[in-house]
Amino acid sequence: MSQNFCPLEERRPTERDVVFLLDESDGTRTSFPTVRDFVQDVVERLSLDDNKDRVSVVQYSRDPTVQFYLNTYTTKEDILQAVRRLTHKGGDTRNTGAALQYLRENVFTASAGSRLQEGVQQILVLISGGRSSDNVDVPTSALKQMGVHTLGF
Repeated sequence: MSQNFCPLEERRPTERDVVFLLDESDGTRTSFPTVRDFVQDVVERLSLDDNKDRVSVVQYSRDPTVQFYLNTYTTKEDILQAVRRLTHKGGDTRNTGAALQYLRENVFTASAGSRLQEGVQQILVLISGGRSSDNVDVPTSALKQMGVHTLGF
């Protein structure tokens, strides 16, 4: 057997900072309960009570609104309660680019609980109902250069 072999029980679990960016423009009103359920399902699977994983939720249409930062809650139950309380506010514009820029400057930061500088994996889960009203190229590239892994739905 190789000396590099490491049994699963000895491996250190992966730590993750997971940020959900949720489109709340008018076109997503009917699908919002499904989106909220999806976020709950993902949160259920994360390792939150031992602080290996952290979660933040930001909603946007014209402007982004932080529902909670990566360092706001420390227990899975508190995060799940916050997710259950999410409501759809609506808006006539879908400024995804501005929301991505906001995340880079205000959420993926140490003061907001990001552990990027500690080498913790940074994950963005973007759930959008359609095309952005503004340009997403520059903020997307900036997040990628920071090391943020983006999943889009």
